[in-house]
Amino acid sequence: MKMKIKKFFLILSIVVLLTGCAEERVLEDLGIITTAGFDKGEDGPEVFGTFITYKFSQQLSNVNSPIHSSGRTAQDAFHLAFAKTAKKLVTGQLRAVVYGPDLAKEGIWPHLDTLQRNQFVSDLVYITVSEMPSREVLNAQVFEEAPNVGIYIYRLLDQVIGKEEIVDSSLHEFIKNYLKVGVDPITPVLSIEEDRVIVTGLGLFQDDRFIDTIDLHEAFYVRLILDEFKAGELQIELPTENYRQFMEDFEPSPEEETFEITMQQIKSASQISPKDSGKYHFSIKIRFEGDIRELTKELDLESKEVIHMLEKDMAKKIEENISKLLEKTQELNVDSLGFGTFWNAKFKGDKKLTEEEWRKEYPNFQFDIDVTTEILRHGITQ
Repeated sequence: MKMKIKKFFLILSIVVLLTGCAEERVLEDLGIITTAGFDKGEDGPEVFGTFITYKFSQQLSNVNSPIHSSGRTAQDAFHLAFAKTAKKLVTGQLRAVVYGPDLAKEGIWPHLDTLQRNQFVSDLVYITVSEMPSREVLNAQVFEEAPNVGIYIYRLLDQVIGKEEIVDSSLHEFIKNYLKVGVDPITPVLSIEEDRVIVTGLGLFQDDRFIDTIDLHEAFYVRLILDEFKAGELQIELPTENYRQFMEDFEPSPEEETFEITMQQIKSASQISPKDSGKYHFSIKIRFEGDIRELTKELDLESKEVIHMLEKDMAKKIEENISKLLEKTQELNVDSLGFGTFWNAKFKGDKKLTEEEWRKEYPNFQFDIDVTTEILRHGITQ
């Protein structure tokens, strides 16, 4: 009996070993696309595609070798890429797609529609735009410990969204906002710095067309309005003049007009309420609390008066920055924060906005912004 059991496990081990070898050979034959980039082609309506693949090799080198191809559509470019490699290209592990600015300005819905119809592509894939052609971004040669620049971009976006610097930018979110009346999509913007891919801000879209960008500082306020912070961070400038009397013991003659305060472990909640009036009027209420991590001027943080002034001035500054952001979106006529959807969620019938009315009226929307802040800890006393 024991001999039969030994023979069984010996045969099972050989089968597993042979199966493992077979799978390894199959994997080595695959070009698993992790990131794709698409640019406007040089010849008329062509699309120029760049594909980053994962290499299964014993001699895997830390060198980025994109595959390039051109076609009438993004899907066509993908199929023509088969002729550029001996690997069988597959999209099941696609993690991010980068659209160059020229192509994105013309509209990316036809390319996204193709993407969402691909049964092997997850709707959680990140959608992004780039400041320069996407092929330049995907040609970056510095990608830290990642096996290729595609995986690096995925990890970068995962980290930036996880650290609450920007809002989610998945294929699902983009298509949902594109198809809904009252909101325009937004995506991360990628660029290159010292041959490394970085996130520089958010891309603002009108329908499926890329219109303009906002930097990461402005992107903070997008999330502050749209989502809750659980552990965010903010650096903000406040006027020195208001605090001179509290600086005398530390700095007798402060010269700078402003000083910076850095808040961490930020928690927030927001409420957007359309007002029942003849005009498109909205109330934006935000509750904001966190800890002081750093000040560029020494202040007596033991003083309740100082803490109260900081809370009041931060709230005022945040209100000003939100107002500037909203003015910018109205000038561009991009409802990136979805105020049209808040309106339609409350009002029905004749008061409900059609797509044409929303696009026409958004530049005239009015906002009342009310921010309250609370400093929980400041590192000296609690």
